[in-house]
Amino acid sequence: MDASLKLQIFFAVILVGILLAMTMILIRTLANLEHSMDRLEEIVNREIQLRGRFLNKQKELADKAKDGDKAARNELLLNIPFLEKLNKERTTGDK
Repeated sequence: MDASLKLQIFFAVILVGILLAMTMILIRTLANLEHSMDRLEEIVNREIQLRGRFLNKQKELADKAKDGDKAARNELLLNIPFLEKLNKERTTGDK
């Protein structure tokens, strides 16, 4: 076999090995990128869920506070006749 043919085969094998290694590196890089994107998607979805829960809690707290204000107002409105009666008794009792 001629020396130049042996040299060409040797360099062809080296080229194939380098191309195979580059392909493996590229595949691994793409797999890592895909994993990173999946993880990022999970994090974003979790943040969206947490934000939704936070907004629901805030709304519930606002509704409870509003209901508490209504209850206090209704209590005051119910006590107005009693307070007026008490005032009348005080003013008539003092005279």
